[in-house]
Amino acid sequence: AVVSTQSGHYGRGKFGIEGVVCTQIDDPRDKLVAKIKKSCKGNKPQKLTIDSALFLKLFDLRESDRKPLKLIAKDVDLFNSVKEYFDKIRDDYTGKDLVDLLFEFQAWMIEQVEVMQKNFCTELDFDFMGVDADLQAGYCALLTNQLRTVIYGIRIETEKFAVSGHGVVDARQYPHCKEVWMKVVGC
Repeated sequence: AVVSTQSGHYGRGKFGIEGVVCTQIDDPRDKLVAKIKKSCKGNKPQKLTIDSALFLKLFDLRESDRKPLKLIAKDVDLFNSVKEYFDKIRDDYTGKDLVDLLFEFQAWMIEQVEVMQKNFCTELDFDFMGVDADLQAGYCALLTNQLRTVIYGIRIETEKFAVSGHGVVDARQYPHCKEVWMKVVGC
């Protein structure tokens, strides 16, 4: 079925879309398949998957939309390289010195998250006001979550030496790739 309004058809011309199938989330599979077949009306079957080339054709991402994502990737890479450097030099420490070093490094990394947030927002001129406030907050949250993921590995290590009961007991680390994860229930 072609979705149209008084001003014309949605997507026709720009995307080459000539029809739209609308369903409810609880519609059974058979009903959805029937609607799709009905909208084809004898035309050749069309590919319905979206690859990277089709994604860029359908969704117009301006450079201003990509800049925050590129900056987030750069900042996370920097954070990871600091962690990798720390992993190299920590082999020179043992015992209580290693424990102190781990806790101090964790505290420093946590402080750096706020510094990187401020630099990120300054570089992108974020003011968290107006129509883009939610988008700006989302980019900032994405950066923060990715940086905290790096810190979480350190937190797992410091938990071995800390007094129990600090909320890290549910965290797990895969032995083969060192990825840290935890099962979270609720919000």
